[in-house]
Amino acid sequence: MSQGQTEVKAKCAKFRPGGIFPALSETAASVAIDTLRAANADGKSYEWAAMGRGIIDWVGQFRALARDGYHFAVSLETHWHGGGTPEASTRESWAGMKDELQKAAAL
Repeated sequence: MSQGQTEVKAKCAKFRPGGIFPALSETAASVAIDTLRAANADGKSYEWAAMGRGIIDWVGQFRALARDGYHFAVSLETHWHGGGTPEASTRESWAGMKDELQKAAAL
């Protein structure tokens, strides 16, 4: 992940439900989903993570999307490769995303 991506992801991780989506819910045609986690104890660097194991509150974000009436595409971007193979990584991330969507009553 580049330094620019790290900075953007760190800023996105700070959004709370309702913080970003009210501005997007009427104009966005799709939402891309991925997540990250702190790469070290000081929390100053980040790395990709499987859905459900990162620092972004996707359950809250999915609830905010549903609350705001968002009904367009949500796509999983699998940048995390810790599942052994690309397919296994995608399957594990999809399972985590599905679980978070179910917890948010958005699936």
